[in-house]
Amino acid sequence: MVDAPGPILIVEDNGDTRGALERILGITGYAYVSTGGARAALDYLDRGGTAAAIVLDLEMPGMDGRQFLDELRTNPAWKQIPVIVFSCDPSRADDVAARVRKGSDDPDVLLAALAACGRVPARRPL
Repeated sequence: MVDAPGPILIVEDNGDTRGALERILGITGYAYVSTGGARAALDYLDRGGTAAAIVLDLEMPGMDGRQFLDELRTNPAWKQIPVIVFSCDPSRADDVAARVRKGSDDPDVLLAALAACGRVPARRPL
């Protein structure tokens, strides 16, 4: 497994959920950067920010997760970044391999999805 440069990029508009994700990643030793929406995440990447993987909410105001993915995949520098889709409604993520439900009482699901990306080193379990 090869470590990719950069932190895990959290793209989540809900402050409580974003904070919970930050706590999970921080406790388990991941570096992370979080944004309150898709446009802010694209701006971060456009300014030269890096990401080993992205944890992406699908349901966001303005630019939603699907629009974010479309834009992400048009940029050759970003299209290889693994994305874990994170949604209240798992049927919205049917076309994406990795799904993590908001409010899951098992943060190890998220950690396993990150480890499965192949670019993110495994970390200690909670």
